[in-house]
Parts: sequence; structure tokens; C-alpha cells
Amino acid sequence: MNVTVTSFKFIDIAVPETLYSKIKDLSETAVASYLTKKTAKPYVEQLNFLRSSLPKITSLRQTFDKLVGSVEAASGQGRDKDHWLMFVSRNLILLEDEFNRLERAPVNEIS
Repeated sequence: MNVTVTSFKFIDIAVPETLYSKIKDLSETAVASYLTKKTAKPYVEQLNFLRSSLPKITSLRQTFDKLVGSVEAASGQGRDKDHWLMFVSRNLILLEDEFNRLERAPVNEIS
């Protein structure tokens, strides 16, 4: 019996800074100026998939949802791209603050 080993990139989504880093990378790639909405779609879909990995904290999930909405609006070559890029940047900062607050919170406050 032959066994083929394939490598894959594993991301530890249980670690908040790793999850935030992945979200930030996907967001920045999706809004890159060379991408069309069609080519940005897989990155937005990955962002939506990562939502299930977020802690069940309302403010964090709301900020994440705003980020995904602004990423979708900013992706491609839209005429208001600069406007939406500003919202992407702002929402990334807000999301980072949420993750930082999560790291500082006592365990019993998270659930």
C-alpha cells in the first residue's frame, strides 16, 4: 500500500493573534487593487468561513461582520474604492482592539 503525504498550511485559530493575523491577511488580499470582485470572492468566502471560529462575543462578531461588508464593498475596481478602503482599515483596527481585549479578559468573562 502506497501512502502519499501532502502538506498543508495549518493555522491555529484557537490563538487570537493568529486568527486576527489570518483575517487581516485575507482582508488585505481581497481589497488589493489588482483583484476584481470575482477574483476577490474566494478570499471573502474564507473570511465568512472564519466567522465560525470567532468566540461567541457579540461585539467581536459585529465588528467582524462590518469588516467583511467593507471588504466586499472595497474589493474590485469600484468607483468608491478609497471610501471603502478607509472603512476596511478602521474595522481592522476595531477588530484588533476586540482581540486585544479578549486576550486580557479573565477566562470567566469570555463565555
